[in-house]
Amino acid sequence: AASYWSLQLGDKTYSDFVWGYPRPIPEIPKIENLLCFYNEKVDLYVDGVLQERPVSPFS
Repeated sequence: AASYWSLQLGDKTYSDFVWGYPRPIPEIPKIENLLCFYNEKVDLYVDGVLQERPVSPFS
């Protein structure tokens, strides 16, 4: 199962901001301890261009 972590910046808390698999299933060991960010919640740049944030249930 995935684990989720919140981020606290000053007085604001961003719930479930980061997620990952600290103990993945044996078939996918390479994702162990990698961190993931929902691009709905962060600014994402590709080749210096800010990408539009998708709208989804995770927004």
